[in-house]
Amino acid sequence: MDLNKLLKPRKMAVVGASEKPSTMGGDLLHNIKLWGRMEDVYMVNPKYDTIFGEKCYHSISDIPEDIDTVVICTSKKAVPGLLREAASKGCKGAVVYASGYGETRDEEGKRAQAELTALCHELDMALMGPNCGGFNNYIDRVCSFAFIIEDRNFRGNIGFVSQSGQLCQSLMENTTRFSYMMSVGNCSTVYVEDYMDFLVDDPDTKVVAVYVEGIKDPSKFISTLQKAARKRKPVVILKVGASEKASALASSHTGSMAGADKAFDAIAKKFGVIRVKDLEELHAISTVLSTLPELPAKPTFSAMAFSGGEGVVCADSAFYNGINFPDFESETRDALQAMLPYYATANNPLDMTFTMSYDSDVFAKALRTVMDDPNIGMCLLCFTILQKNIAPDVITMIEGIEKVARQGKAKPMAFVPLMENTRERALAERLAAVGVPILPPTHYAFSTLRHLADFIQYNADEKDLDLPVATKGQTVGAGTPVALTERVSKEKLGKYGMVRCVSL
Repeated sequence: MDLNKLLKPRKMAVVGASEKPSTMGGDLLHNIKLWGRMEDVYMVNPKYDTIFGEKCYHSISDIPEDIDTVVICTSKKAVPGLLREAASKGCKGAVVYASGYGETRDEEGKRAQAELTALCHELDMALMGPNCGGFNNYIDRVCSFAFIIEDRNFRGNIGFVSQSGQLCQSLMENTTRFSYMMSVGNCSTVYVEDYMDFLVDDPDTKVVAVYVEGIKDPSKFISTLQKAARKRKPVVILKVGASEKASALASSHTGSMAGADKAFDAIAKKFGVIRVKDLEELHAISTVLSTLPELPAKPTFSAMAFSGGEGVVCADSAFYNGINFPDFESETRDALQAMLPYYATANNPLDMTFTMSYDSDVFAKALRTVMDDPNIGMCLLCFTILQKNIAPDVITMIEGIEKVARQGKAKPMAFVPLMENTRERALAERLAAVGVPILPPTHYAFSTLRHLADFIQYNADEKDLDLPVATKGQTVGAGTPVALTERVSKEKLGKYGMVRCVSL
């Protein structure tokens, strides 16, 4: 199946198109009109001759040319016939919103999903869903997402695959910028790991971010992670099902079985996957990796604040997350001390006092001095940006950051606020333009930096990435069974990144 026909279509048909808000067909057309390529979309609905003043076709067969993707906004019973009709127009990709399939966990739902899967294989059609929200391709301006979105520039380099449509909506209402955003639902035909593989190969995607409830093709999943590790492309995964309750909820949501959590951890560690615990962590580390012009050369950090309290809070948060604030070299301390008032001391974290907040050139000089210290891999600016009344010292600091960035040879930088009242979009975009992300407050910030430090230190060349995976009904290395000593058993488990035996 060709995912390019699904995700990068030249021509697309929307079946069930409508002007009515709060309907799948209506909300989808609202989104397409907002920023999609409306000129490449055929509207299909037997009830209308025109929609929004544009021609509406009564059937797919009436469309005057072939299509690549069909988006079906109808009930479940109409889906099979529409897929066959679309196939007669050369269609090789489909999005099905309808629910009532495998996620119901009853025999009727399972049978309906099995029949849908068989039909798509017969038609050689890549299907997203069922029970999904659709996708947005921000590179080619293709929209098939049926949840209302706001009018802003979402284009970026994070490719997000999710089995939950609402998690897509949550990220879209934040400051996340995407190359692709996919709400893939039950994955009856094309699996999460297939979409991941597409994004790992995609030149417009810098970070692959995933919310997954279950893996259906372990071999494809492993080969995708191998490829990403060798390409050094970050993969960030929010894998649910660690608790019994979450596993049961995942099963009722998309019909996915959560699988062995410890085994997943071992695989993630082996292939350098960044495994996060919630959506905030996923957003934070994905944003950092997508915004930084380059990764820090070493996982060591400096913190610059305008008060001792901010520095102390950052020092403790860093300690809890295993983040290293090395001491400055003597030359750095001397240079900083000459810029500070007599009552301040040049430590890391650094209390700059407000002395450096009055002149952007002075702040830029202090930042460059810290940045040039050989012990420092990344510079953190620890200060809270107030939304309603942007203080002059914040603007001074941002101007200083911009000056350092434009001078060239700047080490990576990030903003760490102390409180969650800093989602000032205009300033966030201004900082992102010079490669400086704004992190969440300290707890999440340093958890995110821990993930970044681990990714920096991961070296695929030091790992045996050719990990055999046993799937149902198969064995790895089949042969005559033998009994191994405890020492040999541990050596073999260690070779494949397993710290202890787990049940798959």
